[in-house]
Amino acid sequence: TVLSFCITPLAFCELAKRQPTLRLFWLACGVAAIWLPFDFDIVTHLWPWPEGNGAYVINVILAVDVALIGFITIGKTPDVGYWLTPQTKGSFGTGISDLEVTVKELFSFCCIGIPLAFAIGFITFNPSVSGPIAFFETFLGIFLTIALPEELLFRGLFQNLLGGFIKRRWHVIAIAAIVFGAAHLNNGPPLPNYSFFLLATIAGVFYGRAFVRTKGLLAPSLIHALVDALWVSFFAISAS
Repeated sequence: TVLSFCITPLAFCELAKRQPTLRLFWLACGVAAIWLPFDFDIVTHLWPWPEGNGAYVINVILAVDVALIGFITIGKTPDVGYWLTPQTKGSFGTGISDLEVTVKELFSFCCIGIPLAFAIGFITFNPSVSGPIAFFETFLGIFLTIALPEELLFRGLFQNLLGGFIKRRWHVIAIAAIVFGAAHLNNGPPLPNYSFFLLATIAGVFYGRAFVRTKGLLAPSLIHALVDALWVSFFAISAS
């Protein structure tokens, strides 16, 4: 139910506050309580209306609200990076701007991801965008309903909390990327979709790098949304 979907993560965050020695464990349970209902398609039919994409948008808004209340307000989780004000060089002590990181990490991923996707037969070239306005609309919709919520979950929360257990930065980025990739195994057919897993994992590395370099969610969310928008607008999943 909607109530249990909201209360369960908040309860884990409250336990994290009350039991400091198990803080990271309870916060990790809170992340799972938000992620798994989406990944196993449990929340799809929470609402009698609207159906389809409308219900998905409502669920995403609800999940983001629960995450912000639970992890920031109740759990006092530091370094989530949930701000949308573009950083310039030197802000927040990063020495690098969001725009610079976005361009560099997006270009780096495209140099690897696009040739690999063609090589394994995952995509075909199929431009379908009708113009720059349509592309921007696609990008904005993806940014608000997919990229930002997923980056909050996988980078701002999961990767961030994982850093409390593992001190080697690259290990943290890699593990978070693999978990992010695993969340795409059920994006089929086929099921499990190992090609999607591979490409999402590689993309997750660049999203994770952007989060570390900027200490915020804006750059990884921009890269994520641009990758998805380019895919939707210029490519199609291969039927083979």
